[in-house]
Amino acid sequence: MSDSSLTRLRAQIDAVDERIMTLLVERMAIVREVGETKSRECAGGNPIRPGREAQQVRRIVEWFRGTDFAPAAAASIWRSIIMASLAVEGALTISVAAGKDQAELPWLAREYFGNFLPMTRHAGTRRVVGDVLEGKASIGVLPGFAAGEQGRWWPDWLALSGAQARPRVFAHLPLVYAARPGRDALNVNALALGMVEPEPTGDDVSFLVLQAEENASMHGLQQAFAEEGLTATWVEALALQPKTRHHLVEVQGFVTPEHESMQKIIKHVGAALMAVEFLGAYARPVVIAP
Repeated sequence: MSDSSLTRLRAQIDAVDERIMTLLVERMAIVREVGETKSRECAGGNPIRPGREAQQVRRIVEWFRGTDFAPAAAASIWRSIIMASLAVEGALTISVAAGKDQAELPWLAREYFGNFLPMTRHAGTRRVVGDVLEGKASIGVLPGFAAGEQGRWWPDWLALSGAQARPRVFAHLPLVYAARPGRDALNVNALALGMVEPEPTGDDVSFLVLQAEENASMHGLQQAFAEEGLTATWVEALALQPKTRHHLVEVQGFVTPEHESMQKIIKHVGAALMAVEFLGAYARPVVIAP
């Protein structure tokens, strides 16, 4: 290929880049108007809309499937655009658990929320939950739930019963896997917590905390979910208070205590099920086959 041909092609790329940059500036002007409208109609709210964001990323992945531009790369670019736009609507900050066994979490937070938001790192999870509750951080990034100390931060959330409002899980990090999750080079995940209302996207995972009498049969609770057609996985059950057990349950779908099936379960189990708390929900991650 001649130098003149390369020069012409590079000029075409430069022209496309200028159009992209012009459109981004135009997009940000619209975003600023959105922010001003939100501030008038719902002042003080967190600008994050997790359901809409997840649907946007899913749409981008589908748009780029089968093209020469990697869908995972397109999704990453759009996540940066989304977060840069939200930063215009309001100041956002991140608090992340970054203990010795959580070294990957700041990286996941940067990948998902962008490398331009202020970030505070803590050795433990409790301080992260506190930062979000106290308004010191807009977003908390914590390890995904698992039995054991590293993934056991949900009792700290449950202890916020005296708070006027509790933060909720609203996102799973990462949102896009470029391969099967179990085979990723970085086989780790995190959850985002914030004063954000989770939103249904049509393909979600929810977390409920069931407070039950200590003698309530776990099998009976599991059976009640199955009979209502809810696929539920028991993450952990702990005796956090005398004569009670708290069960952390992962449920497929967007399921709150007000959900019709949950109301039937509550009625069916009766007094043995003392309370049901909605910890939050996230959009199921997108998996891009290699």
